[in-house]
Amino acid sequence: MNTVNKSNMLEIENVTKIFGGLKAVDDLSFELRENEILGLIGPNGSGKTTVVNIITGFLKPEKGSVKYLGEDITGKKPHEIISKGIVRTFQVMRPFKELTVLGNVVLGALIYEKNLWKAKDEAMGILKKVGLEQKKDVLCHDLTTPDQRKLELARALALHPRVLLLDEVVAGLSAQETSIILELIKKLREESNISFLIIEHVVKAVMSVADRVVVINAGRKIADGKPKDVVNDPTVIEVYLGKKIEEG
Repeated sequence: MNTVNKSNMLEIENVTKIFGGLKAVDDLSFELRENEILGLIGPNGSGKTTVVNIITGFLKPEKGSVKYLGEDITGKKPHEIISKGIVRTFQVMRPFKELTVLGNVVLGALIYEKNLWKAKDEAMGILKKVGLEQKKDVLCHDLTTPDQRKLELARALALHPRVLLLDEVVAGLSAQETSIILELIKKLREESNISFLIIEHVVKAVMSVADRVVVINAGRKIADGKPKDVVNDPTVIEVYLGKKIEEG
């Protein structure tokens, strides 16, 4: 059984983001611990993606800070944040569709490994990790949705993440396909010591994979705890779930 180290990788402290007078994120604080899988859930428009954009440097908050291993990274540029080991995937997948699966991952690997042949070797190793080695020569636009999700993970792994933020990583997948992706995330956590922040609408998926769940509504944190406790929290049920979610 995996033992989660309690030291913090990320600390979001009293973060506020305002768009046109509306607080999309409102005095929000939470942490991501080392080797943890943390779920971030909430209703549509609750501020989840805004939080990710703040962490990854696409947005700067009006107030508060983001710390990575104790260093204040608030307002740094996205490429600076990636270079520190904080990598994200996107809800809308963004592969280079006219390139092969291998070509997409090689592009990422070349950021750190300038020798093309070594970058190809590294990319092939990553494709084996995610189960795409047999499809290395397939053009991305010919991939199924589940394989495109695996490719998103592979491209992210090529950037050597220590923290990986996954935005709607099981969107559009069947229950069986979702299970495969979630098992892959668990495997990557065990093998690569990556900390995951998963932003997701599929609550049962989050329950099955996360060590801990943070729930936000209207930009504010309304719950933070183990999945089984969070989904039985009366406030979470009232504002988000509508009813209790059965485990299983």
